[in-house]
Amino acid sequence: MSEHETDGKLPEGARIVDGEVRYAKPPPGLKRPWYFNPFLWAAVAGMLTIPMLRQCTRRVPDPPPPIRQLPAYTLIDQDGKAFGSKDLAGHVYVVNFFFKSCTTVCPPLMRAMAELQTEIERLKVDVRLVSITVDPENDTPEKLREVAKTYGVKPGRWTLLTAKTPKVIHELAVKGFLQHMGTPPAKGKHPVSHGAAMSIAHSASMILVDQHNRIRGYYKRDKQWGIQEIAHRAVQTILKPGDK
Repeated sequence: MSEHETDGKLPEGARIVDGEVRYAKPPPGLKRPWYFNPFLWAAVAGMLTIPMLRQCTRRVPDPPPPIRQLPAYTLIDQDGKAFGSKDLAGHVYVVNFFFKSCTTVCPPLMRAMAELQTEIERLKVDVRLVSITVDPENDTPEKLREVAKTYGVKPGRWTLLTAKTPKVIHELAVKGFLQHMGTPPAKGKHPVSHGAAMSIAHSASMILVDQHNRIRGYYKRDKQWGIQEIAHRAVQTILKPGDK
């Protein structure tokens, strides 16, 4: 007699099939193995399927549209080498204007660029940073290297630029980037100590430029979530560069 039979009667829920006792449900006292739990496998299937569906249906927001085409330009980097739009072709980059002896808007603006550098590194995206001095006669490549050390500039990611003459920078800033800029002081004269602080006034914008050297937007460092916004706008531009 089977261990589950009692006085010739089958246990509750049991029946004989092909000479064997079969149960519609586990016999009393016998627990079903955990891997037979249908709810468990339904949960696992959901965890695997939902992320895949999100990736398939996720829509990348459109980047800001092009505002204007920048002219080709060549300046001088912190190592004294020629550097310009040709070196940045194919890369999304963010530009700002500054000068080393500035004590007002430049320090917080350069700190914002340093924060943006950190955010870009965190996102692991190919976005370059470019800071152009508006006082090229005083901000030599040697001075730019001092600035680079102060703000933690990473070579290959962030480039500081100067020029041989103020006219080159002025035309690029005003006619190219459409930024206000005053006239720099004479060579060797400190713009603040010689009362020329306002004459070298410049924009405090962070300017997003796409892979085709087109301006995509102007951003302020003091805007709430400003650094994250420009970083994500840059990522959108990488993902959807648009036609040249």
